[in-house]
Amino acid sequence: MQLGTRITYNKHHVAIGTSRQNFCWVWPRRQEGYCPFEIKVGDENMAAAKELLGNTGVPFRQKGDDVLAISVQLKVFRDNKDKVEELIRRGWQAFS
Repeated sequence: MQLGTRITYNKHHVAIGTSRQNFCWVWPRRQEGYCPFEIKVGDENMAAAKELLGNTGVPFRQKGDDVLAISVQLKVFRDNKDKVEELIRRGWQAFS
């Protein structure tokens, strides 16, 4: 985790943010299997983020100009953990 990163949560979701604003929201499910989340990557990173996910088989859709909504299966997540980590890193850089 980067310096200046903060995590907030309630019983419905977990949010990851910088000192300025949140850029990632995760809605964990009670049953293991899949987890939907949204990540704000910024306008300038959208094309690269879509290309990164397009090569993995991770289903996603674009919400607005700078947010990707992703619903990832546990096995797919484990196989592509480095790609998801890269997305989170890009979101952190865009909003820190």
